[in-house]
Amino acid sequence: MSIPSNTNQKIWLISGANRGIGFGLVKNVITRPDVVVYAGARDPAKATELQKLAAEHNNLHIVKLTSGSVEQAREVAAAIEKRYGGLDYVIANAGIAVLGYLLKDVPLEDLNEHFHVNVVGVLVLFQAVLPE
Repeated sequence: MSIPSNTNQKIWLISGANRGIGFGLVKNVITRPDVVVYAGARDPAKATELQKLAAEHNNLHIVKLTSGSVEQAREVAAAIEKRYGGLDYVIANAGIAVLGYLLKDVPLEDLNEHFHVNVVGVLVLFQAVLPE
């Protein structure tokens, strides 16, 4: 993928865009006239607030993007590359937090899931969008 894009518009990709900080970023950025935002969500069909926002802004594209999914990250990167020639901004916002455990009680499966989503997911996303 080439960075930056080959258009006058600034192309953004924001993961974890269906709620919280990610959704707030999308709401803020999408109001600018010179941007196109790709908003990544694990389940776009359930991202109802994001869908409402996309109905109001034709420069907002909701894409299926699960943190840590190499295949999905590559598909999104390829679609953006094909349409715009590259990206200008990438916000790796997707993450999870399961709280309520004492350190001695943390299940190894939860720790592995946190590491995969919160650490590996960032690496996977940037590997997919950076130029070769």
